Amino acid sequence: MGYILAIVFISTLLACFIEKYMKRAQFPIFILLGIVLIIVAGFREIGIDPDSLNYATLYLHPYNSSVTEHVEYSFILIATLLNNISDSPHAILLVYAIMGVSLKMIAFKKYSEHYILMLAIYLCYFYELHELTQIRAGVLSGCFLIAVLYIAERKRQKAALLLFIGGLFHISAISLFPTLFLGNKPLNKKTRLVLYLSVPIGYILYFMGTSILFNADLPIIGDKLVLYQEAMEKGDSIVKLDLFNPVYLLNIFIFYFLLIFHETITKNIKYAPLLLKVYAIGLVLYTSLGFLPVLSLRLSELYYIVNIYMIGSLYYTIKPRWAGLLIISMICIILYAFGLPHMGLINIVKL
Repeated sequence: MGYILAIVFISTLLACFIEKYMKRAQFPIFILLGIVLIIVAGFREIGIDPDSLNYATLYLHPYNSSVTEHVEYSFILIATLLNNISDSPHAILLVYAIMGVSLKMIAFKKYSEHYILMLAIYLCYFYELHELTQIRAGVLSGCFLIAVLYIAERKRQKAALLLFIGGLFHISAISLFPTLFLGNKPLNKKTRLVLYLSVPIGYILYFMGTSILFNADLPIIGDKLVLYQEAMEKGDSIVKLDLFNPVYLLNIFIFYFLLIFHETITKNIKYAPLLLKVYAIGLVLYTSLGFLPVLSLRLSELYYIVNIYMIGSLYYTIKPRWAGLLIISMICIILYAFGLPHMGLINIVKL
């Protein structure tokens, strides 16, 4: 699998440099790459990633009481329907891959005319994280990538519907609903100040001790938090929070760079003001919820999946354009080579 992903990733990166010259070939290549990603995710080896063995067990026993307590009813429903067709767990992996990849492709096409570039950025990190591991969150993140664009266009009803649909696949969609109240007006001085201070505030909240936010009485979520907390205390959790890990620091650097050049970006991308706010929330969640690493990572990643858009916007800040693409490619390679192993996904990408 590592060789396949590496070849597709590098090929997509190279295609970005000639994307504007493709004309009629751009969309067919985009679709072809999407099909390849769906096939790879749907037919990957069971057990090569951290979650597929669990999903295989859940698929074969959808009505087991221990299953129904830990997954959304949508998974049980899909598994039950597919069990009438195939007893192979690849059936449900394929269905989730179709939904997760397709939703993101729709988002990339809506966001930018450089949608192959968006696909390359997606491939360097979030494809492996969501479509090859957290497949339920993968569908939700696809819904959110489209919803955030509707929020920027003040089409909040469509956005809310998409978030609701995403919530049917992963309960963490609840955490994304506050974005419905964010605006997309050009950043004024007050808003810029808040954004500049957001990362330090996240660190301050962490060091002050925010475990008071932990509440096991919260419906549905509370039970999950208890499980995560117990796993961490027993040492069973594989997730360890590193406040100064290279991936997070790289995200901080990109955020501040984009914030400095926000006017240039906004001239080319009408969604930029809102995306910067969403990105900032993701960065703050990572540190402020650090008392519970799994929750911190899951929620922050849901928010700064808009990083796919944000990294792509670097294209408009660096001239000549090929130099911008080169910088973006370097960032993608860094995330692919160091970010994925740091997240415990080395088995997926190792050659």
